Amino acid sequence: MLLTSVSTPFPAPFRVHRLKPKAIVPLLSASFSLAAPATHVARQGCDLITIIDYYQGSSTGDCGVEVSAGGSITAGVCLNVETQGVVVHSLPDNDCTVKLFFGSKTCGDGVDATSTTEVPAGNGTSCIVTGVEEPPWYTGSLLMSCDC
Repeated sequence: MLLTSVSTPFPAPFRVHRLKPKAIVPLLSASFSLAAPATHVARQGCDLITIIDYYQGSSTGDCGVEVSAGGSITAGVCLNVETQGVVVHSLPDNDCTVKLFFGSKTCGDGVDATSTTEVPAGNGTSCIVTGVEEPPWYTGSLLMSCDC
């Protein structure tokens, strides 16, 4: 049993319970791995995942106003975008590149990448102005690749 009662001057509902020393180590290691913020998901091969936030009112050099936070983008998987800007969060240990395909929902279909944005390893973010306004008339997609 992990819990043991300790005598206290408090009535029964307020008794203090302490963990046995041997039980603390596995619980601490589990709690640290579960409590860490989810900036990326463990890789499967080189399919790294990071956070992407969506913005409107973007202009050159400015991502505008955040309208949705906490989405995800996966390396090697095309992501359709419907906002004027996005912010891609860096991975701690991997440099990534995000290609924008303006005019394509599928990262191609005869459309070459219109811009490439470097997302260096660390804990920063990179703003990408997509130019996508009023879908479905304007479309765009992103494709991320990372160094593994």
